[in-house]
Amino acid sequence: MQTFPDNGIRRRPGSYARGVTSARQTDDGGRTRRPRPARRGGTTEDRDPAPLSVPDLAAHRGPVPRELLTQLQRTVGNAVTSRFAGERAVVQRTTATANGGIFDNAPGYTARGGTGAVGSRVGADILLDFTPNDLVEAPVDGISLIQTVRGVTNRVPGKSTLDRGRPHDNTAVSGNKDDTQLVGPGGVAVDVPVHRPGRDDANRSPGYGVGWTGPAISNTLGADAPTLGRTQRGAHVRDPGTGALLPAVPAKMEDGPGRTVLVKDQTFEMNFEVTALVTAGPLKDTYLGSIEWGWESDTSGTVTLKPFRLLQLGCQRTASWARPTPGTRQPCTTRTGPP
Repeated sequence: MQTFPDNGIRRRPGSYARGVTSARQTDDGGRTRRPRPARRGGTTEDRDPAPLSVPDLAAHRGPVPRELLTQLQRTVGNAVTSRFAGERAVVQRTTATANGGIFDNAPGYTARGGTGAVGSRVGADILLDFTPNDLVEAPVDGISLIQTVRGVTNRVPGKSTLDRGRPHDNTAVSGNKDDTQLVGPGGVAVDVPVHRPGRDDANRSPGYGVGWTGPAISNTLGADAPTLGRTQRGAHVRDPGTGALLPAVPAKMEDGPGRTVLVKDQTFEMNFEVTALVTAGPLKDTYLGSIEWGWESDTSGTVTLKPFRLLQLGCQRTASWARPTPGTRQPCTTRTGPP
């Protein structure tokens, strides 16, 4: 969610590091484990294996994957690993395969809980990549991500009373008409930055992250580069000499939506859909698929993440995607759900 002022991106800390100054292994009590000497005449299997390198925690960015915890356990012991994991968000990677490529939240998908007290904030953070497959050809910056959002709450608008469930729309976070008019039927809005503090400019692009640091006034979908954090457009180009597809460049995004508790026992829910779309080249306007993600909070401020999962497969996969006839528009048979 990019709109302001109540729903800003929460930048991730520069480091999730806990200093490790020694590669010596310790037991769960923190005692140093001395290497066990090989038995006289023993084989190489009797000796301790080659030492494992300690992960460079100072260089680590983002949430802690389970693979890193396993490596820590093997190098610095369970005690240090437990303390480190207790202070960090541990995530399990999730991927979703659409007809046009793979959505991946490996860079990070974490809850951001609060206390439930009035004035505290709740929300979530996500870093997402979409990598096109070999059926997709797109020029540099030719694949965009577009996100829609719907937010609801149990608080009656403008009052301190609460209703059962979450029947009240909470998508727009300001009264500015450019913000409120983005909200369509069902409370769903295209997630674009609108009138950030200190600015009063137009944003005509639905592309995620476009218009974050400056106005986006072009009427062309593929114009204006994303300027929000790590967000970028993707590509899958051919080698001009051989005609073979080069390694795909993933489209990327980041988001950190949040809400402020305004009355006691207020709760929230936010649901997002991220779509990958070809905006230039022989497959222009091809819908490559979409995923959904989100979060909800309870009265204690505890945040629960929604499943990161495939929502739409996108255009039906066909051989013509890989080498379309020049000057022709390709048919798009849309599948409306997972296989």
